[in-house]
Amino acid sequence: MFWWILGGGVAAALVVLVLFMLPLVKRLFRLRAEMGALKVRAEQGEVLRGRLQALTAEAQTVRRRLENIRSEAP
Repeated sequence: MFWWILGGGVAAALVVLVLFMLPLVKRLFRLRAEMGALKVRAEQGEVLRGRLQALTAEAQTVRRRLENIRSEAP
């Protein structure tokens, strides 16, 4: 009889543990998906940063040319 009670207690504890863990597992899957999306956005941000640096360099070149043209004009 003792083994039945002990087995029932263990089974109940496992059921409670599973019921407790289900929402956590769902959150973990959601977090993993969000982390993947953030990684993609970070990569896009790096690409945009490179483009911004190229545009900044080009703008500085254009500004220098414009200053040269203004200084040469009478």
